[in-house]
Amino acid sequence: MRDHSADASALRLLRSQHGYAAVTQLYEIGMSKDQIAERTRKGVLRRYGYGIVGFDPPEHMTSADAMLGVLRAGHGAAACRWTAAELHRLDAPRSDDIHVVILGLDRHKRRKNVVIHRTRHLPTSHIVVVDAVPTTSIPRTLIDCAMDLDRWYAMRMLDSVGASAAMWRAVHDIADALSNGRAGVRAIADATAPDGADRFRSMLERRAADVLSTHGVPAGTWNVPIYDQRGRVREVDLCFPATKLIVEFDGLRHHEMKRQAQRDRATDRRLALAGWRVLRFTWWDVVHRPAHMAAEVLAALAAS
Repeated sequence: MRDHSADASALRLLRSQHGYAAVTQLYEIGMSKDQIAERTRKGVLRRYGYGIVGFDPPEHMTSADAMLGVLRAGHGAAACRWTAAELHRLDAPRSDDIHVVILGLDRHKRRKNVVIHRTRHLPTSHIVVVDAVPTTSIPRTLIDCAMDLDRWYAMRMLDSVGASAAMWRAVHDIADALSNGRAGVRAIADATAPDGADRFRSMLERRAADVLSTHGVPAGTWNVPIYDQRGRVREVDLCFPATKLIVEFDGLRHHEMKRQAQRDRATDRRLALAGWRVLRFTWWDVVHRPAHMAAEVLAALAAS
């Protein structure tokens, strides 16, 4: 009866952890060392390195691979960096390795496609559970990844975060504390500061002006208010009055409140009714598709 009870508990544990368990976890639920060895000999369980057993996974899944990596790293470990970004569905580079983090001062280690990062700072508030896997939170994941990204790729990753005001504060606090001069993290800290959206928008507009000029787009008027019969509509980023064309550059769209986004759509309609055409580009267009963006502006100007 004890064997049956231990097997049932082990099965529940394994199913809750994508088919993997540390032998110490099996000890805790009442399974003995001999019982584990017997089930391994019979092929009921398979060994996945020292101290880890489980079933053959039915398919390759990031969450299952991440769980195995966390168990291999030891107690208190969590999926981090590119692995955590994939679990959180953030727009970040992908890695063939599983990345996990654990408290400690040793150098990074690698165990069978698992990169174990050591850190001095891993409070419980930085750990969440994603698909049953202990994982660094979105703010911590964002900052850890940004350590190895340039400022523009870091901003791309930030823009993939469905942010609330609380999320933005959390991101800013961690970025400000851990920036250590890294360009990507510093960019995130600056962008999520209370006045960060405005400063980033200005930087994006300067970059856009250089791109358009380089690709032969005629000079327009920047940051000009537009009016209709009802009065002032809004200040637009770039305006070509002769062809009734407006070009807007949307940086950190997720940072804007939902109410502001609704106002933007409403004023876009007012501009259309007043005879203006509006083109919108994101910072991704400006930084990573500059020629395509400039070609669209030129085509819009020629179609007037």
